[in-house]
Amino acid sequence: APIEVPVSSDRFCLLTKDHAIHLPSPFENQGNYVI
Repeated sequence: APIEVPVSSDRFCLLTKDHAIHLPSPFENQGNYVI
């Protein structure tokens, strides 16, 4: 499959049963592509 979808944003969340807690992103993926 061709790699054509650029990363537009990234989020890092800790998922629990009732919540999604946003954490600082450990990665910088701007300009990379989704595989």
